[in-house]
Amino acid sequence: MEKKLRLKVEDKVKRKEGYIELYTDFLISQNQYATAMGLSAITDRKVSHDQITRFLNNNEFGSKQKEFIAGVKSNRLFAESLADKYQGKFVSIDSLLSSDKESVRGYLKGYDKELIVICRVFTNKDGSTAKLYRASSDLTLDSDSISTIYEKRWKVEEYHKSLKSNVDLAKSPSKRVITQSNHVFLSILAFFKLKCLKIKHKLNHFALRMKLLIAANKIAYDELQRLKCA
Repeated sequence: MEKKLRLKVEDKVKRKEGYIELYTDFLISQNQYATAMGLSAITDRKVSHDQITRFLNNNEFGSKQKEFIAGVKSNRLFAESLADKYQGKFVSIDSLLSSDKESVRGYLKGYDKELIVICRVFTNKDGSTAKLYRASSDLTLDSDSISTIYEKRWKVEEYHKSLKSNVDLAKSPSKRVITQSNHVFLSILAFFKLKCLKIKHKLNHFALRMKLLIAANKIAYDELQRLKCA
């Protein structure tokens, strides 16, 4: 059985897809820092530290272009044109936007690229009104689209929580940008693997990870008893 597993690992890493499969499985199944040395160790050195490092350093996964939507404070300074930005002519957002779904394009102070900022006006239970401002780097979105996407942020928070807790998003010690970027992309891919396992086994991500941890602890305990009796 062990020999078959080793051959399977060796066969996997003959292709780039094999490294992806191996690395994402590693992120799901281990609970320490995601290091090349650690991955090499669990394959009994069939895949070397250098092979894994080269894979992470010499490939680039995912899209370079990232868009975002974020809440911004009413007193953030904003320039309506590139000329105003270069001349330092900034005004507060709340002086530009006051009506519900009103929007403006321009530049937030401290951020280089053009954004679209919208205003949403809400009525509280006591009859008072409140204004919230959202900024988006995607200039193709309208006010309704930005609001709809932003309201889904709680599900995004759950997603981020699982990324950090279950697929070791924040546990790569590398200091190289490309290696960290690839680790983040592969963590997201590992998250979708967990999603498939969740559907298949009807267990949430945390329960799946606990199941793996218990199995690993049992193997470690059995090995300890074997060493004590040797």
